[in-house]
Amino acid sequence: MSPQCVLLLMIGLVASSGSALAESGDVSGVVNVDGSRKMYLGCRGMGAPAVVIVAGARASAADWTQSEPGKVNVFSAVAGFTRVCAYDRPGTPVGEAPSRTDPVSQPVTARAAVADLHALVT
Repeated sequence: MSPQCVLLLMIGLVASSGSALAESGDVSGVVNVDGSRKMYLGCRGMGAPAVVIVAGARASAADWTQSEPGKVNVFSAVAGFTRVCAYDRPGTPVGEAPSRTDPVSQPVTARAAVADLHALVT
């Protein structure tokens, strides 16, 4: 099974549980994922299916939640019709600021990235 399929199946499973994906209302902040590490998660909107934005390269959730004055950002646009969540992958800086998510050893495998996301949303 490809990592993308694993990720989609995992999101479907946690969206039906009592996770941040299934909740309504805004969620924003640092979440303890395994007793020793913290990750940043932001969620907004209501509905299903939930959309999880995974920022690439050195991007963070802020790249999806901030916008230029007078323009709607992707996060807000998606939150207008369903639940949307974005998170900071381990060690990803927010612009020039340090990461809101604790770093991990690099490189990160697809399996480890899926495990992190699963722990975060549950």
